[in-house]
Amino acid sequence: GSIRTHGYDCYPLGDVQKWSGFPANQEMFNTLLVVENLPYQSDGGLDLQMESVFNTTEYPLSVVVYPAQDQLEISMNYHTSKFTAMFVQQMLYDFVYILRSLLLDTSKSLVDLSVHFPELHSFVHNPADYPARHAHYYVEQQIQNNPDHQALYDLSTDQGFTYEQLDTMSHYVAYMLLKAVESKSVKADQIVGIVARNTPGLVVAQLAVWKLGLAFVVIDPEYPVDRIEFIMADTQGIAWIGYGREPPCSVQVNSPWIPLEGFTECLLSIDPLHHLPKITIDPHDLAYVIYTSGSTGQPKGVLVNHSSFANFMYGYQLSVLDITSESKSPTLLAPTFDGSIGEIWTTLSFGGMVLLTDNRDNFKRVLKIATRVCATPSLLSYFDPHEFSNLKQVVMGGEPTELALIRKWQKSGIPQVVNGYGPSETTIVSHFKIYDQCSTSEVVSVGQPLPGYKGVILDSWMIPTPVGVVGELWIGGRGLARGYLHREDLTRERFVDTPMWGRLYRTGDLARWLPNGDVEILGRADNQVKVRGFRVELEEVERVILASVPDISRVCIAYDYEMKILVGFVTPEDANVDQVLNELHDRVPHYMVPNSIVPVPHFPLSHNGKTDRKALLALPRRNNVEQNAHIFTPMETKLVTVLADVLKVNPAVVSPPKDTFFTLGGNSISAMHFVARCKNNGIHIDLVDINRRTTIAALAKHAREGSDEPVADIQSTEFTHGSFSLTPTQRSYFSSDLADPHQWPLPLLMKVTPPRNLQVWRDIVTSLVSHHDMMRARFEQVDGEWCGRVLPIEGDPVKVIELTLTNDTSYIEAIAEINRAMNFTTGPIYLAYVLNYQGTQYFYLALHHLITDNMSMNLLTGNIRTLLSGQPLPEKTLSYALWSQNLDALRQGISLDAYELPNEDELVLPLVDVDQMPHSGPICPQVLSSNLDLTTTLALEQFGHLDISVEDIILTGLLLAYTDVFNCSSIPLQYTSHGRNALGNPWDVSHTVGFFVNLCPMILRRKENDDLASTLNGVQSVLRGVSDFAVKYMLSGQTMKSPIAYNFLGKHNISDSAGAKDVEMLDIALSDEFQRQRVNMDPMPLVFLPKYTGECLTLLILYESRLPSVKYMPTVLQKWEEGVRRIVHHLKSQE
Repeated sequence: GSIRTHGYDCYPLGDVQKWSGFPANQEMFNTLLVVENLPYQSDGGLDLQMESVFNTTEYPLSVVVYPAQDQLEISMNYHTSKFTAMFVQQMLYDFVYILRSLLLDTSKSLVDLSVHFPELHSFVHNPADYPARHAHYYVEQQIQNNPDHQALYDLSTDQGFTYEQLDTMSHYVAYMLLKAVESKSVKADQIVGIVARNTPGLVVAQLAVWKLGLAFVVIDPEYPVDRIEFIMADTQGIAWIGYGREPPCSVQVNSPWIPLEGFTECLLSIDPLHHLPKITIDPHDLAYVIYTSGSTGQPKGVLVNHSSFANFMYGYQLSVLDITSESKSPTLLAPTFDGSIGEIWTTLSFGGMVLLTDNRDNFKRVLKIATRVCATPSLLSYFDPHEFSNLKQVVMGGEPTELALIRKWQKSGIPQVVNGYGPSETTIVSHFKIYDQCSTSEVVSVGQPLPGYKGVILDSWMIPTPVGVVGELWIGGRGLARGYLHREDLTRERFVDTPMWGRLYRTGDLARWLPNGDVEILGRADNQVKVRGFRVELEEVERVILASVPDISRVCIAYDYEMKILVGFVTPEDANVDQVLNELHDRVPHYMVPNSIVPVPHFPLSHNGKTDRKALLALPRRNNVEQNAHIFTPMETKLVTVLADVLKVNPAVVSPPKDTFFTLGGNSISAMHFVARCKNNGIHIDLVDINRRTTIAALAKHAREGSDEPVADIQSTEFTHGSFSLTPTQRSYFSSDLADPHQWPLPLLMKVTPPRNLQVWRDIVTSLVSHHDMMRARFEQVDGEWCGRVLPIEGDPVKVIELTLTNDTSYIEAIAEINRAMNFTTGPIYLAYVLNYQGTQYFYLALHHLITDNMSMNLLTGNIRTLLSGQPLPEKTLSYALWSQNLDALRQGISLDAYELPNEDELVLPLVDVDQMPHSGPICPQVLSSNLDLTTTLALEQFGHLDISVEDIILTGLLLAYTDVFNCSSIPLQYTSHGRNALGNPWDVSHTVGFFVNLCPMILRRKENDDLASTLNGVQSVLRGVSDFAVKYMLSGQTMKSPIAYNFLGKHNISDSAGAKDVEMLDIALSDEFQRQRVNMDPMPLVFLPKYTGECLTLLILYESRLPSVKYMPTVLQKWEEGVRRIVHHLKSQE
């Protein structure tokens, strides 16, 4: 049996687990809480006192609370394989702290509680009190005090330079720089570009720039030309320094180019140094710009001040480095990596020698000379530490490291291994952890902040997390960067002023405090990929492998975007792949198991010395996941072939017994395309089958060969021009009581970065108008009847207008004015505008609702992204005009008898009949919304195996809310169906723009004694077949209407799946400002509109301010959300 066959009662937990279908080898619960409540009374006879109690349970963690007269005794028992003693002790401490807080203030809500443990201040802050300096202050001290000490040694030429020579050469280059830009006033924060690798000239040029009070940016001469040009344009450098008589790669440089050849010749000159003007440098002036990757694909420049860099160097030396005149540090990091700047100048600032090498073949040689080294873990994994007897300190940074690598270098006898951490925005290193020969920690942490820094782990409410609880790491203090170059919006977003902690940088790294105050980094908050519709944290898979397979020393999980699969790479080369897969299958869901595990001897490195995931993915690999041990049936083979083509997935990764259409990345639009493609291949599947069948195997059993629907003989998808039939829904539009029927735009607004020129947008709109015939439609009256016609392509000239808006005009106001030009008879029936507003470009496209619907607008969004990325549009599907002309083929056998229609007297608004609505006063549309969190949204989508859809839950929640608030037993709705494939529509219109929407009346009832499950079943029975019924109702010509509309905009956002990624969609249609600017009000005075906003579901209510029941709408919305959550909770309990 199953849990559903048993009523409410008490059963043994073993039986419950068996009935639930939960795997026998997994625990249903991992925590047990017991509050002993045994009555105890002493009557003066025998007095008993509990000394100790010892319980053993099978739960990983058991918490037992014993009342003991006027106090509580709390015991925690735990499995040592799952928890450490230190973690459980901290958990017990936090538990007691919270209980005491509640006793002190019993009115406190749980959400207001935070564990401000006594150690919090020491965990967050590492105070330091020393003066702000400019970046080269400490180097100047070395030049003055130790002029003859060796500063640089170049392995490529076996040439060395003293501190005095470094000063002389930099003085010479500074003079040449000043001479080259003498026509310009040299001032703080101006930037000089340095195009060089790890050579003496790089160091000399950097110091020369600082001597003039300027800032530098380093560019690798091997960068692609586009990247060099971008950085040059972005920094607007006043000059460029580099090797060669001209810039690299024929890059056009508008500022002076100063060649570095011959700078050492000044050491041979007997002439005195050229005079440099005395320049006073403010510690808050800009020292350098470092470029990091950006989410838009364009790098972003981080601005680091002199004081931030000097603070970092002094704190780093004080806490970690201890550099002396005997120290020798090599340059193993790329010069464009901020770690390279840190290594060079901390070494020189405190008297050491920098070993310069630009050849990786020299790395082993230079490590044999070095006394300390800083490099990425990926690079260090290549070397045998026993070969480098001079090394006294190894600093790892730039990417996460593994405990095995730390142990490897520890065991070689190196006194100190340091794990450093810090984004470029916090000036190279903000946290450090020293592993000496006595360190036995089993956790890789990044330790605690450097002097002058602060690091706090906050939850989503900006409250510090307790020890052991995951939050996001924020960093502040004296090492914080200024922000981003020319990116004030991003600076405000990432550098936040907080009332308690001051200015903090949001790292985006998930972290937690360990009991000793060290910080453990757990991965990126945004390093997620979607695999078969599920979100996967790549670091989580990596951590499971490292924790469960001791022989694995390194692991990297990469996502192959072309094949849409996970691939795992591990070292050593003889790793047991089967063991890795078996451990993953036991510990993570199937969609988190990589398609392949590839053992490699070493991980390839990127330019910056980090693991090169692209190079890993290019390695040969085989599919070693046992997905396809399943023997395919002939129908499964056919379905997988079509599915792989529609969803662009590798058929080898599809497992029919496990995968569903949606877990493989499908959505409602691609589902329609899939159904149509199946029919072209002689396979009949109803769209509803995809939503209801749990797996591809189940879908294959339900599919059938051939098709029994009448199919019109349509020879071509093309419809160039001519008249076409209006659907009943379109005809009903013209009988609506609207202030101006021409004014019903469906808008699309994109924020575009970087901006495109006007010709690009003209070309895009030309392609859209040519591709979609309805964008050339017109509607006119002939003998009193409304008719439609499509103009030929050459008969409807494309018009795209560019406007620059003033700052005192909002773009919503401008759009409202633009919309007034729309006219479905004379044209334009669409509007295309490029808007320049406050330095940002927006693209606005609006189509009249007669020729489009919300799914069509989403298709157009995807088309625009595709065209912006230079890709062709998808193959045309059937023209809307041809589809509408052949609707008669679907009229056969129409019957409405099987569907319950509401009675006329049930079609009323709450508390008032629609005819009794007050007609005085302005019509002011109101919008209420509530966003469900991602966890709840994902939970809504996980009950397909119970034959329960997202819409089933949403509508049941609405029925519960509406009937509770208005004390009634039903809700009448005007249901909106997006049924392009209803009635088994045999024509492929999956990529067609048109007005496919159908409306039909619906009544949802709630019986007096029904429980939650019965109410849900009742809603499901109404929803089954509603898409078919809506088409039948539309074709029947009936006009029964409810004053309450319902429209679920399902998850069909294909626009984010392909094409240009540098455009941001702005949802303006339902904004209060846009609603106020509308000429026509919605004919429905009350609309319930659940829709997806990004990945999360939003519940919206639109209503007229004149509605008598207006004061109840916030309560309806609140109870609607509560109802949805209540149903999810109920369904989870049933599972």
